[in-house]
Parts: sequence; structure tokens; C-alpha cells
Amino acid sequence: MNFAWVVDFPLFVKNEETGAIESAHHPFTAPIPEHEERLYQESKLMNITAQHYDLVMNGVELGGGSIRIHDAQKQKYVIEKILGESVENLTHLIDALAAGAPPHGGFALGLDRYIALMTGRGDANQSIRDVIAFPKSKEGRDLMVNAPVVPCPQVAERYGLKFDLDQQGPNDESFGQNRDSCQGVF
Repeated sequence: MNFAWVVDFPLFVKNEETGAIESAHHPFTAPIPEHEERLYQESKLMNITAQHYDLVMNGVELGGGSIRIHDAQKQKYVIEKILGESVENLTHLIDALAAGAPPHGGFALGLDRYIALMTGRGDANQSIRDVIAFPKSKEGRDLMVNAPVVPCPQVAERYGLKFDLDQQGPNDESFGQNRDSCQGVF
């Protein structure tokens, strides 16, 4: 079996449809230290390398992660000035970073992909459907928890969600089942 770390991803990419700058991984990914000053040079934004990494086995991505921005002002600048988004809903993060968060990062392994490769003895064509813990139907439904469904009105309101219930599929009996009740929802 062959393993490889994929590194040197760009920090930002341009949206092909709108031309807007977007995060290549997520808006919390830090640039490599040598490129930090480029954050403040608009002409160099597309030439910043991210501290983002993927682990690949036999040509299949097993997982990925990144080192995060741990400076409050830099994080706020990236979100507001570069990506053009509001940090209004992220004040808890900005406050935590301002309190002195240390450098930190993460990595998430796609365990289902890894197990599929192991059971297939490294065959990249082995389907994860044979090993996945919570398989979905061909329509994308999780039959164990009967998802997805439209959340109850209180949950939808909390997250600013609106649903056009007239657009439900003709064979989707459970669509909207929670529309009148929040029983069991905390």
C-alpha cells in the first residue's frame, strides 16, 4: 500500500462563476509563515500557500486537516476584508483567539474510506457502501434515523431557515414530518 501526504494547497481560490475569492479549505486555515504578509497585499492573495494537508492511500484521500489561524485580528481580517463576510456570528471565536489561543490544528480521518481500502486489500475501487456504519439509500436518506426532515418551526426559526413545503417530492412521505412539533428537540 502506498501512502502520500499532499501539501502546498492554495489558501484562496477564485469562484469560477462570481470571481469572488473563497477559502480553498475553510476560512480558519492559516497561511504558511513565509506567506503571512501576503494576506495584506491584495495582488498576492492568490499566491498564498495554506497550512492544509491531506493523507492519501493508493490514490484515495483518507483524511485531511489544517493548522488554524490563532490570531484574533488576522482571523477577523481574513473573514471580513478578504472573504467579505461578517464575523457577527463568530464573536465567540474571535474572543477566544484574543484571549490567547495557542497555535492549533486538526486532522479528520475518513475511517469508512480507510476500512474499505483495508477490506479491499488496497483496491481503490472498493466501495465504502460495504463498510459504512450508517449507509444512505440511493435517494440520500438515512433510514436508521429517518433523515433528512424539515426541522420543527422553533429550530428552523433559531437558525433562520425557511422551507417551501410545496416543493416536496411526490414519494417523500416523511418530508416535513416535524413541521408542527419540537418534541424531543433541545
